Order: sequence, then structure tokens, then C-alpha cells
Amino acid sequence: MRPSGKGSWRKYVQEGNLKNDTLIKRGMPFECGDVPDPSYFDGKTTQKAIDFLRKAGDNNKPFFLAVGFLKPHLPFNAPKKYWDIYNPAEIGIADNPNPPVDAPRQAIHNWGELRQYYSIPEKGALTDSAANKLRHGYYACVSYTDSQVGMLLNEIEKNGLAEDRKSTR
Repeated sequence: MRPSGKGSWRKYVQEGNLKNDTLIKRGMPFECGDVPDPSYFDGKTTQKAIDFLRKAGDNNKPFFLAVGFLKPHLPFNAPKKYWDIYNPAEIGIADNPNPPVDAPRQAIHNWGELRQYYSIPEKGALTDSAANKLRHGYYACVSYTDSQVGMLLNEIEKNGLAEDRKSTR
């Protein structure tokens, strides 16, 4: 039986009460949906920011807008068109996946976040195929985020918001 109360689920899991660890996995570490940009969270964020910019342009008053994106962090989910920019055969893997000989212990980690996803081994190295797929997903997410920022900058220009405007108060 699952306990209730703040923090109790994590404690319940840490105490080994779940025998099937697949119940606590986060899902796949990447996704490549053949969908439009707003189908993923960062695309929705961009659309909301664009809506705000259009209204702000009509107000003719100073404003501040902060926009944050989740990508390129895990999971590496981005629309297919961004994955298609890169050829997996050209991405490759690290020539030397080992940490530098004199690297401080604090600089080496066990990929704790990554290991919480399906298809990622709990210990040890990734297969070359998995490493390549993750790099591919990371590249796709960087391009996806770059495109979102570009859309925002274009909207700022389009609405004449790039110039500093003094308050009309």
C-alpha cells in the first residue's frame, strides 16, 4: 500500500517497497514525434510568449517578458523536423568516453538523471548506439530551442518592439 503525505512516496520507493522498478522510470530519454512545434512544451511556451508580444505591441507601454525553455535538457524530445536536420551516421560517438586521468572526483558523475529513463542501463557504459541516439536527440533539441528563440525575435521585430520605448505614463 502506498503511503500518503509529503515526501512519503520517495521514501517508500527508497526503502525498497517497489519490487518492479519500471514503475518509477521516467519513460524514454528521447522522442521524435512528427508533430508541429507547439505539440511539445517549449513550442507551447513560444506561442504564449508570441501572444503576449502581440498584445504588448498594441498597448504601447513598457513591459518585461521572461521566457524559459526546458530543452535541450532530458528527455530529448523535439519534433521530427529537427531530428531530420542531422544524419546519425555523421554524429558518431566520443573518440574517448573515459574521464580525464587527473579529473577531480567531483567532476565525474554516474549519470543519475539519465539512468532514470527506460533503455538506459542502471550501471556501466552506454552502448554506442544509445550514445549516438542521445547525441542526436540533444542536437535536435538545441535546434528546436534555437528555432523557438528565433520565432520570438522575429515577433519582436515584426511588432516594432525591438526599439526602447519610454513609458507613456
